[in-house]
Amino acid sequence: ITTFYKHSYYRETLPTDRLVQTDLGGTIWLQEARVISTNSSATRGRGPTLRGYILRASSGVRDAEGRIKFRQISSAAHERNIDIGYYQYLGETLPAPSQVRFLEFLATSGNPVAASAGSEFTAPGVAEIMLYSEGPPAEVVLESDVIHMPSRVDLGSVRWEADTPPGTSLEIRTRTGDQLQRRIRYYDSGGGEKSEKDWNRLLSFLKGPSDTTFAPGAGWSSWSQRYEVPGDRATSPPLRRYLQIQARLIAENGAEPPSLDRVSVDFHDPAVRELAAEVWPRDVRVGVLDTFEIYVHPTLVELPASLASPGFDEILVGSQPPLDLELLEVAVGAETEFGQEQPYRVYDHRDGDRLLSADGDAVELARALGDSLHMRFSETLLVAPEELAPRSYFRALDEGDEVPTRTDGTLLNASAHESLPEAEKGSVRYFDLRGSEVEQGDWEALAPDERGPVRYFRIVGAIGDETPFDALGDTLGADDYRRLPTSARGSVVGAGRLVRLRVAATVFLNGTELRVAARRKDAPWQVGEPGDVTGLTPGRGLTLSARGSGGTVEQVSLSPNPFSPNGDGINDVLRVELSLFRVFAPRPLKLRIHGLDGSVVRVMERDAVGGRHVFEWDGLDDDGGLVPPGLYLAQVLAEPDAGVSGTTRTRVVHVVY
Repeated sequence: ITTFYKHSYYRETLPTDRLVQTDLGGTIWLQEARVISTNSSATRGRGPTLRGYILRASSGVRDAEGRIKFRQISSAAHERNIDIGYYQYLGETLPAPSQVRFLEFLATSGNPVAASAGSEFTAPGVAEIMLYSEGPPAEVVLESDVIHMPSRVDLGSVRWEADTPPGTSLEIRTRTGDQLQRRIRYYDSGGGEKSEKDWNRLLSFLKGPSDTTFAPGAGWSSWSQRYEVPGDRATSPPLRRYLQIQARLIAENGAEPPSLDRVSVDFHDPAVRELAAEVWPRDVRVGVLDTFEIYVHPTLVELPASLASPGFDEILVGSQPPLDLELLEVAVGAETEFGQEQPYRVYDHRDGDRLLSADGDAVELARALGDSLHMRFSETLLVAPEELAPRSYFRALDEGDEVPTRTDGTLLNASAHESLPEAEKGSVRYFDLRGSEVEQGDWEALAPDERGPVRYFRIVGAIGDETPFDALGDTLGADDYRRLPTSARGSVVGAGRLVRLRVAATVFLNGTELRVAARRKDAPWQVGEPGDVTGLTPGRGLTLSARGSGGTVEQVSLSPNPFSPNGDGINDVLRVELSLFRVFAPRPLKLRIHGLDGSVVRVMERDAVGGRHVFEWDGLDDDGGLVPPGLYLAQVLAEPDAGVSGTTRTRVVHVVY
């Protein structure tokens, strides 16, 4: 690290005024650091200017407030270099290699010789900091350029090819967004960076190049969780315009470094622009067969034709943890049709693996009972007629345009406008009741009942976004859209009919999440997002609230009891059935068979989550011998989350021959 940087004097009132922080761009195994001081002009270049310093390092770990946590790696003696010989070259040897990503250099004072000669104190200067590290870096983070996706695509599998020797690992993550921030950097002919204003003032032969780059703008998702294995499905929000990939390569000290050859993400044409779903009611009775309804709401693109949504004819419903789901009814209709209790079509008559409507149309049940429901419609579900689902028209935006919304699409008000960064504060516009724009003074002169709205605007600082409002803040209609220049015409979007699924299931865990996906036949599944999709119910999201369980282990039953494990094929095996509640991650679940004297006869164990479970006992002990007839105790034990009661249940079982 070469700085030739002149640090300010040591002033306790300004402790950060003499700091230099450096990001190495990757994490290394630091073994030694050397600091070289600049020479002092006051001593004709023969004396160092650095009286002392503190060198701190960090691997990048942050505290609860997000600040980097540093630790001192320099010797305490070097805080006063003047007291130990006043050296120009100083070194720090670490007792063991240490992971370092950030360095913090603090100059504690400057050259005293000039001060003793009556001149001003010489500011301490550092010519160079040399870092010594053997082997590969401890960690390197690589980020791709922003990838402009061909259209609003659905994301499929994330794949990579890499070599990770023992002691190394690789982490792949993604993020997506719709807006890009344009960044322009200006240089003079010597390569020095200039502000735009200073660059414009330069004579032409002194101007260097300008460099334009694009960085993620507002509304980008956070980096995803790491993908565990190649082929994992991308978890970043789909149907965005831009994608970025991050690779983190990690190596233990002395390990051969990992290598990454390629990363790819599969793109698929989405069935719809947006797919959202909700469940109602959210509250179900725990451990008891109950019914609830899932509403699936698609939004489709009509224009431009090249991006029109193809629609879907298959729906998949699952859950986490898995539930035994039974499909009772399917209904399709616009919200107004449901509100009038006249859905477009209702499938409620079971015919083998099909549900039939009154006119004989069918929904085929590829999986109608089990841990997921897979249904196929006889026709493709597309956008609803316009009289049932009015269209939304969008205007394409460019950098510098003004919109009456925040980046999340919600309307701006006075306080939100005031809190915008200065560069994003747009105009404030005043309207009378006829919708005509007026000056602020004229608006204030109007009687209160003659005043129209006040609209607040944000300056768009990114490219690639679109808005459903025109330049005055009015909602775009069909005629407004047609009057826009072709280059400013964005999407035309319409809602599809709602799909209502009536389902029965026994829920064992509070917080069970339903999952919904849709596709055209044989295409990849498009995963739906939980949301508030209809005003027909107060539901929101896809999480079930299951209440009422007293303990972790409940509903224990033994059958047949008595049982006779004599090999005659009649009542040879005891079935121990139970319901397990409040266990979200796999935990040990045991069945112990005890004699009446307390001795352990047989132990069976497995990892389990909440749900219905079955153990079978064949009458053998742990040594494989047949137990004698008599009374035994069957004890079920669960290891639940902390603070949960009712973890053991015991029943008497009778063995006869």
